[in-house]
Amino acid sequence: MSNTKTSSSLKTLCRTAIFLALLIAVQFVTRSMGQYVTGSLVNLILIASGLMCGLWGGLAVAVLSPICAFSIGIGPAFPQVVPAVALGNAVLVLLWVRSEEHTSELQS
Repeated sequence: MSNTKTSSSLKTLCRTAIFLALLIAVQFVTRSMGQYVTGSLVNLILIASGLMCGLWGGLAVAVLSPICAFSIGIGPAFPQVVPAVALGNAVLVLLWVRSEEHTSELQS
């Protein structure tokens, strides 16, 4: 594997980990502010992770965040809801990343 590719992969992995940690911290800090505040900030972080880390990094954050949140007690109240939240997060990231790719193709 080339050194440049390794460096790029490592940067993506680090960014993904930072976004996941940021997302969990935001959920923890804003849980008392209500679902609209917490949900809006979570969606913002999911979109940013997809745009800055690429599709796979964004999907990793989208799927892992409800699992981590549930395991530390700040996520969905029932474990049956976790897959639905993960799927919804993944769809959000997928749509934003594809939309951005399509927009950049149109502009060039």
